[in-house]
Amino acid sequence: MATNYFGDRVTRAGIMRILSRLHRQQKQLFKGHLHTVLYKLRRKRGQIDEHLLVKIEESVTGRLVPEVAALHEATQMLMDHIFEAVKGFAQENQGYEIKQRLVPAVVQSLLVDSGLSRLLQEYTSSMLELSAGLAALTGLLNKLQSGADDDFASVVIEIKASSDRLAAAAAVIGEVVFKQDEESIRWIEVRPGYKGRHVVRLQCSPLDIAPMMQKAVYDSYDTIVMTSATLTVENSFEFLGKRVGLNALDPGRRLELQLPAPFDYERQAVVCIPTDIPDPNDRAFSAELGKLIFRAVSISNGRAFVLFTSYGLLTIIYRQLEDSFRKLGINPLRQGDENRHELLARFRRDKASVLFATDSFWEGVDVEGEALENVIISKLPFKVPNEPVIEARWEAIERAGGNPFMEYAVPLAVLKFKQGFGRLIRRKSDRGSVIVFDNRVVRKSYGKRFMRSLPPCRTVIGGQEQVFAELGIFFGRRKTR
Repeated sequence: MATNYFGDRVTRAGIMRILSRLHRQQKQLFKGHLHTVLYKLRRKRGQIDEHLLVKIEESVTGRLVPEVAALHEATQMLMDHIFEAVKGFAQENQGYEIKQRLVPAVVQSLLVDSGLSRLLQEYTSSMLELSAGLAALTGLLNKLQSGADDDFASVVIEIKASSDRLAAAAAVIGEVVFKQDEESIRWIEVRPGYKGRHVVRLQCSPLDIAPMMQKAVYDSYDTIVMTSATLTVENSFEFLGKRVGLNALDPGRRLELQLPAPFDYERQAVVCIPTDIPDPNDRAFSAELGKLIFRAVSISNGRAFVLFTSYGLLTIIYRQLEDSFRKLGINPLRQGDENRHELLARFRRDKASVLFATDSFWEGVDVEGEALENVIISKLPFKVPNEPVIEARWEAIERAGGNPFMEYAVPLAVLKFKQGFGRLIRRKSDRGSVIVFDNRVVRKSYGKRFMRSLPPCRTVIGGQEQVFAELGIFFGRRKTR
C-alpha cells in the first residue's frame, strides 16, 4: 500500500474522467463544467461587463471545448496505441494483464524507435496547453464583479482542479516515460477492457519507501500505531521493519508487541497438505490441481474459497470444473464475472458455492459462519518475478550482495500466505479447513517459514488418500454438531 501511495500513475480512465467533467455530450445535450459556465453567463447577461462576458464565451466555445474534444479523441487513440505496442513487445507474456517495466533498453525499443515517445511528448504538450487555458479561464471568471463571483465560485473551483489534474498527469507521463534513475521503478500496465476500451496505466513507484515513510510519517507524528494480524514473519517484525524504515528509528521510539489471536485454532481449524502431488512447476500440475480442488470442494459441499496466484490458472481450472460442480449442486463463482460486492453477496447467500478468486480476495474479505468453511490455497503466493516492483527490488538486493529470494520473495509470500489463511476463522464459532496444494511448503527448507508463521493448529500432512479421509471425517463431524 505504501509503495502505491508514494507512487504516481496516469490511466486512460482517469484522464477521460477529467475531460468528461469539463465537456461531454449526452444525446443532444452538452454537459460539464464548461457548459455550466456558459449557462451561468447567459443568466447574468446585463448584470456583468459585456466585454468580459463575450471574452469568456469565446474562450469556452472557441478554444476550450474544441481542445477538450480533441484531447478526448487523442487520449483514446494514444491509449489504444500504447496497448497494442506493449502487447506486441511482450510476446512472451500474453496473459490477461501485462506489466512492462521501462528500463533504458526497453524505452529505446518500445518507445523511441517506434515513435511512441514522440506521440507522448505531443500529447503531454496538448494536456499542458489545455491546463493553461483552463487556468486562464478561472482568472477571467475571478474578474467578474463581486455579485456574480459567488454564483461562479463552485465552478471556478472545479475548473481549477481540472487544470491542476491535467498538469499533474502530464508531469507523471514525463516522469514515467522520459526520466530514468535508479531510485524509481517505472512501468506500463495494460489489460483488455470492456468494449475495446483497454485498461492502460503508466506508473512509477519508489524503489525504497523507507526514506519517504521517515519524512511523511515518522518525522511528522510523535506517536504512531501500526496494527495488523499479518505484520510478522516467523513471529518477527524484522522484514516489515526493514521495508518501511522502522529498523532505522531510535530503539527508544519503537515498541513491538504481538498479542495472541482470540481464536482456538487447534479446535477450530485443520491445515491439510497432500505430499504426493506434482510440483507447481511441473506440466502435470494444473491438470492434477483441478482434480484435487474438485475433490476437496465436494467434501465440504461448496462453502469454499479457492485462492490462486494468477488469473490465467484460475480461468483454466474454473473452466475445467464449472460444469461438474453444477451437476453436484455446487454453484461455481469466479472473480471478474461481477463486481466484488455482488460476488460476495451471492457467495454468502448460497451456502453450496465455491468462489474462484485471486489477489484481492487473499486479504480484506470477511465471510463469517457456515458460508465459508474451506479455504484452498492452490500455490504458495510468490509474486511473479518479472512484476516491475518485485524485479527492481530483487535486483537492488542482488547489487547489495544479498539473497533476494530468502530476504524478499519468501517473507513477502509468507505474509500473503498468512492473509489467505486468515480468511477462514473470523469469529469464535467458525470452523473449517485450509488446504495447501503446494507441497513445497513441506518439501523445501524455506517451507518451514510458512508453517512457523501460522498459529498453532491441527495439521494433516501425507498422501492424498490420507488427507482427504481426514478431511471427510472433519466435515462429517461438522454436520453432526
